[in-house]
Amino acid sequence: MLGWGINAHGQLGLGPSAPTSFIPTPQRIPFFNDRTCVQVSCSLTHSVFLLADGSVYTAGNNEYLQLGREGRASVPEKVILPQNDDVVQVACGQHFSVCLTGNGKIVVWGSISGKVTNDDGLVYQKPEYLGGFSEKRMIQIAAGYTHILGLTDDGTVYATGVNAHGQLGLGHNNDCVRASPIFGYYQYMFEQFFKLEGWKNKLSLIWKGPSWQPGLPRLGDHQYPLVKYPVEFHDPNISMILSMYTFAHFLFVLVQYSAVLQDLNNCSVLVLLFYSIFMLFTLTTFGAIFDNRKHALRLERIRLVLMLLLSQPLILKKSFFLFQTHYIIQILLLVSFISTFFVFNPVEN
Repeated sequence: MLGWGINAHGQLGLGPSAPTSFIPTPQRIPFFNDRTCVQVSCSLTHSVFLLADGSVYTAGNNEYLQLGREGRASVPEKVILPQNDDVVQVACGQHFSVCLTGNGKIVVWGSISGKVTNDDGLVYQKPEYLGGFSEKRMIQIAAGYTHILGLTDDGTVYATGVNAHGQLGLGHNNDCVRASPIFGYYQYMFEQFFKLEGWKNKLSLIWKGPSWQPGLPRLGDHQYPLVKYPVEFHDPNISMILSMYTFAHFLFVLVQYSAVLQDLNNCSVLVLLFYSIFMLFTLTTFGAIFDNRKHALRLERIRLVLMLLLSQPLILKKSFFLFQTHYIIQILLLVSFISTFFVFNPVEN
């Protein structure tokens, strides 16, 4: 078993004699010289080790009781689980640890919410079974920064923890102490329906969603979601030459479109349908260029080739690219095609 990286809290389990700052190269962890570790899960400040015999060991920061034990932080020590269950999987959140037992139960310890005091019901001072599963048997677990997911043997996903950003997938943004099935959306809606007073609010709840509350606008309060500043604006940063090129072709498309409108009576329905599809493809290509997509210039080359081919009398008896039958226009299209291999594109280069 090897460990490397930040070791400020002893989370690598290398022991008290190891540097507490940074381990630049993999180092053998002495504790595991005569033990077999089958899984490791790490947060920023602590680690959980699962051994082949089903026991769980922890090391690192214990400020939020995430080690599930007392004792040394820099050396892995055993976590005593309820009924001394054997464990088949471990996972770490930011300030908590969780494991899956062989009989399909979830055991959790530490602070799921990141609080020291248990005023939200999400702090476990010692390893405890996680409630809310009824008689369900869990077969897999996963831990996020402040939440836990569990998969049952019947395919149902349960969630618990902090839900400020909707990470539990329950259809609302309220924290959940007991594990709830993710597909309990309508169950939660009915619960909220009967809690609200007045038929106006009840009907608004059905229309606006279970997270809506009286007094809030249709799309929720302004503080959801929380906006992080400074706001990063979308800026593709394409070159001036590419912008001018695209703008020139867009103007040509507008002129071409006007000409087609004036010649509608001479065009068949099939030709007009095909032209409409080609117009959508053209506008999509221009959008991809201005959005600096990786495939933008490839789409543009395809568009130019189609314009050259479809303007030939042998392809269509009545060309709907009215001006492209002129040799000067065809030469300009050919030059445009060649230029796409030289136009600077930050994504492709």
